[in-house]
Amino acid sequence: MPSIVYHPAYEHDFAPGSFEGPERLEAIRNSLQQYQPFCKPEPAKEADLLLVHEERLVAKVKRRKALYEVILLAVGGAILSARLAMRGEPAFGLIRPPGHHADSRASWGFCYVNNMAIAIKKILTENNLNWVVVFDLDHHVGDGTQRIFLPSRQVTVINIIALNRQDYLAQTSNKLQLIRRADLLAISMGFDTYEHDIGGLLCTEDYAHIGSWFRRAAERLCQGRRFALLEGGYYLPDLGKNVLAFCEGFG
Repeated sequence: MPSIVYHPAYEHDFAPGSFEGPERLEAIRNSLQQYQPFCKPEPAKEADLLLVHEERLVAKVKRRKALYEVILLAVGGAILSARLAMRGEPAFGLIRPPGHHADSRASWGFCYVNNMAIAIKKILTENNLNWVVVFDLDHHVGDGTQRIFLPSRQVTVINIIALNRQDYLAQTSNKLQLIRRADLLAISMGFDTYEHDIGGLLCTEDYAHIGSWFRRAAERLCQGRRFALLEGGYYLPDLGKNVLAFCEGFG
């Protein structure tokens, strides 16, 4: 059973009218009550953001005080998720705002800083790791994460891009099976690939299968060390049950 990392501040409406609203977290939280008590993170430090981002970008988000406070908690949640994984406890970071479109200099797509990249950089400073594999399963390419780690010899970023359900599932399964070494598996988990969401590809049971594939891959490669962070997913009527399906397979 994965630990769920969550803070009530993630449900603050820091961007009124945005497609990426607090209702997303409420829908998911209500579906994950069986995983209570949730793990409550501490806020990250500005120095953690600077592991990945230029000072100019950090200064820009600091100007929006309410948003910045939530961003620090989101990054703190990502770091806690990675640390739990390193202890052998699978974790799902139920965090907001998302982050995979933020690179060192800029951001877009409801993202401000890159939660995943910061967590990976932080965990690399705390542990002697040779190889971290990041999968991005959002409907949109995690271009920020990709650019951040492009020069890295310790981190591989894999995006899944497909036009139909069968190809998406086959790619995910095949790419996992091809991995021969890893010290940690991390997933930027978007649920906008859902059949009624903007991606229009996957059904609820697919998320359970994907979660179980990552569980088995982590057990094969790295003593079960794995964590996932929430990215996209906007079809509120089924968002909670889709995340629950993933967590049931993942844990």
